[in-house]
Amino acid sequence: MASLPLALMTASQVQAESHWLVITMGNGYDDGSMAVIPMVDKDQCEFQGAIWVTSKRNGATESNPVVGFECLEGK
Repeated sequence: MASLPLALMTASQVQAESHWLVITMGNGYDDGSMAVIPMVDKDQCEFQGAIWVTSKRNGATESNPVVGFECLEGK
């Protein structure tokens, strides 16, 4: 999973009413990744996050089941 450059997450670029889907994947110990994706609104974020955690293509397995998401709002 590609990482989003830190420059995209600076306070100067986060505008009011911006919504971000943060998706995570890893084993919960020493291996993991995160991606940040801009969303139109909170509803779209929650919907896409639910798709991510229930997808059979997200890489989760019985031995590595840790996937998650969080929706963040910029001010």
